Amino acid sequence: MNNDISGFGQLLMRMRKASGQWALALFAALALLVVLNFFIHPHHPHVDAENLPGFWAVFALGVAVVLGFLAKGILAVILDVPEDFYDE
Repeated sequence: MNNDISGFGQLLMRMRKASGQWALALFAALALLVVLNFFIHPHHPHVDAENLPGFWAVFALGVAVVLGFLAKGILAVILDVPEDFYDE
């Protein structure tokens, strides 16, 4: 490793190299939580959909995707500048 990089920088480099393993571990944890939801039910569901196994996982995924597209759309409008904006 490069000695010019601080300890925290080295940690981040190691984590970036192992990003596939981190993603696999996170997906495995999420899958485990969905499987556990088949056996552990909410005591007082507020809506009927909460009784479905994995409802909150699917709901959270849908909300994250929608928020991602909304953020991309808003930022595209804010950050959009003409091609020759910096030529002056």
